[in-house]
Amino acid sequence: MRKSKFKPKAPFGWKSATAALMGLALVGGLAAGGVQPAQALDNGLALTPPMGWNSWNQVRCYGLNETMVKATADAMAANGMAAAGYEYVVVDDCWQGGRGTDGVLFSHPDRFPSGMKALGDYIHSKGLKFGIYGVPGTETCANFWDSYPIYGLGSLNHEQQDADTFATWGVDYLKYDWCRADETDQLKRPAAFGKMRDALKATGRNIAYGISEYGVTEPWTWGADVANLWRTTHDIAPNWGSITGIINSQAELSPYARPGAWNDPDMLQVGNGSLTADENRSHFGMWAMLAAPLFAGTDLTKLPAETVKTITNREVIGVNQDPLGKQAVRVSNANGLQVWAKPLSGGDIGVALFNTTGATATVGSTVTQVNGQGSYSVRSLWDGVDVANTSSSFSATVPSHGTAILRLTPGEKPGLPTTPSVSGQLALAAGESGTLEVSVRNGGTAPLTGASLQFGTATGLTLPTAAVPVATVAPGSTAKVSVPVTAAATAGGSIAVPVTLTSGTSSYAFQLGVEVRLPDTAYVSDLAWISSSNGWGPLERDKAVGDKAANDGPALKLAGITYPKGLGANSPASVKVNVGAQCTTFQAVIGIDDDVKARAATDKVVPRSTFEVYADGKLVSNTTIAMDTNSPTTISVDVSGAQIIKLRNALVGTANTASWHAWADWADAKLICGVVPVEPTAPATDPATTAPATTQATSDPATAPSTTPSTSGPAAGSTTTAAAGVIVAKDAYRGTAITFKGTGFLPGEVVSGTVFSEPTDIGSVTADAHGNVSIGWIVPENFATGEHKIVLTGADSERTLVGIFNVLTTEQTGTGDLASTGTNTNALWAAASIMALLGAGIVIGNRRRAGLHS
Repeated sequence: MRKSKFKPKAPFGWKSATAALMGLALVGGLAAGGVQPAQALDNGLALTPPMGWNSWNQVRCYGLNETMVKATADAMAANGMAAAGYEYVVVDDCWQGGRGTDGVLFSHPDRFPSGMKALGDYIHSKGLKFGIYGVPGTETCANFWDSYPIYGLGSLNHEQQDADTFATWGVDYLKYDWCRADETDQLKRPAAFGKMRDALKATGRNIAYGISEYGVTEPWTWGADVANLWRTTHDIAPNWGSITGIINSQAELSPYARPGAWNDPDMLQVGNGSLTADENRSHFGMWAMLAAPLFAGTDLTKLPAETVKTITNREVIGVNQDPLGKQAVRVSNANGLQVWAKPLSGGDIGVALFNTTGATATVGSTVTQVNGQGSYSVRSLWDGVDVANTSSSFSATVPSHGTAILRLTPGEKPGLPTTPSVSGQLALAAGESGTLEVSVRNGGTAPLTGASLQFGTATGLTLPTAAVPVATVAPGSTAKVSVPVTAAATAGGSIAVPVTLTSGTSSYAFQLGVEVRLPDTAYVSDLAWISSSNGWGPLERDKAVGDKAANDGPALKLAGITYPKGLGANSPASVKVNVGAQCTTFQAVIGIDDDVKARAATDKVVPRSTFEVYADGKLVSNTTIAMDTNSPTTISVDVSGAQIIKLRNALVGTANTASWHAWADWADAKLICGVVPVEPTAPATDPATTAPATTQATSDPATAPSTTPSTSGPAAGSTTTAAAGVIVAKDAYRGTAITFKGTGFLPGEVVSGTVFSEPTDIGSVTADAHGNVSIGWIVPENFATGEHKIVLTGADSERTLVGIFNVLTTEQTGTGDLASTGTNTNALWAAASIMALLGAGIVIGNRRRAGLHS
């Protein structure tokens, strides 16, 4: 006999969802507290992101019933969604009627009178798959937030029984929702989710497994051992602010996605709320780029034709379902215009040009920026039209809140126009002015006339506000434009400079680069911040947290010592800075500010906060500080090679304790930047400097050494390396060979090299067993003089090393030759190699053409 459990809703004190276990960290694959999943998930399912429909966004709790689920299955089978790849029909919370005396779950008799087995059979008869909802604790989310009156529906202590029941019903997918199980049942996430993983496996049925804990404990760092997909965010809402906020929060999560294991930014809201057609396309297109599960959440029986067209676009879905299983990476974010790139199988690249602003804009990128090489044809996926060939740049006019989804395919297609290109690179110090030399190349067949460059806003830089005219450019030719640039004293790192080339009625968007060199010691409080957040008021520069106004706090003070520099935070808090791979070390004195001691004593609490340091999205340091225990503590963190540094404070303890008392100081927070020079040593006399060039001494890059490091040393003064992979400007000469060496890559991965200002592919090599590479290149006789950037990029690790070198017209007399031998030169080469290995950086070596025979 089945028995329902009806009872009054149990009272629970409200706690911030983000407060629960926010300080959980992963060390060596173990969750904090020593919780270790019993086994890694390897069920062979969800090798591409799952697609289907889920009831929650459409009807939440009380609109759910058997009739509407069957109607949804009918619609999915008939409207083209099933043919486009949608397969799961997922019944979310509020299907449950209770547990029988034997503990077996049964469905709500009024809502699902035929029972769940019959519903599953109906869904299967449509060629679709059946999904269901469960929780690891005792209560469901609807018990808490929708006053669902039936309790005891969770799987706690019923994991195997429920899994067997689901298998008997023909369930193919389980959504397993946390729903405050830490508060109601004192559960730990990885262990609780792992129990159901093991139970599902024991059934012998293929049941894809999705977990939802809203990103609280960063499940992307442990979720692949437990489930096929894991929620990364709070619940999505059918409005533009919610959607863009979630998209932005996914920018650093790409390394964690792979076939069978997906980041889940929540179900689709396409067709709901007040979303416009452009917003619906942006929402769907960006979920496709993010390799996100695609679960529709609207009434499929009443979908307008335009919405059906959006969510069944085969080419956009193809980007999402690509078997390579890569999540898109945001490669540019300037003034509300974003560029995302997604590697696809066969060498294709998916690109999203995302306009978050309130006005139509031209959004563009370059082949190099999206990690491509060579020439591509560009296809617009919303229109299904091939639009251009390019080896340099591409762009689109994108409406407000719209997104262009492009697919770049290697090679050119006949009959397509070739886009012009705009390139330029400048390096200068903070507070300095310089000239950005911009190259405008016409790759088409007609002259480029009446053209102009309009520069956008680049934080930290002063650029021309008026359009800059460009002289007529003949087909196959390049025009040069000199543009004055001033870097603010607070600027630093690699700054994207948006620029639009206009000629007649055509516009093309590009991004140029300005590298602002940081001082040897750069205080975080002195730098421009990409973003910041704080639990109370603004994150303070050189002061502790005060009230809600900026700069209204007391001096930073830890253990009686006052610090003039640093950051004052109140957990939860974060700040991001762009350092452009120029720094090696982050240092700070961290602790709970003295100003909170009296209040903490009165409230009888011990203030605590985490202090986390991220380098390009990777957690590299995590310290939990408790007042009077380990406050203050000095940290020194290796951030070599990182472009973006993020500092984060997370809540520890109850919401009240963490929020009110966690006045977290990053005192004396600074970055150690600049370069570590190799002391020059006089080279031995090299007879080859007067010898005639050999037949190998040509301008063909293929003749340069590509994989084997030279056994002789670099010429005196020709090598200067930074531990962060930054190279100071050194002299290379037209017609000479130069060797770029990098370390810290994955053994066996392909590493490509690109020289800027004019993007020049210098080839690729395979990293050796130690992760080291050496790429040789002969500077062309007509190569632009001045300062240039070298970028080495690993195909698998996505590791990027950046360096600067200087090209001169004529080699100076007396310069040593890299092919020379001798104790001093070899000692220098050994020193340079050691410096590169220790710093995981790049070493630049210069060798004369006459020495190539060595």
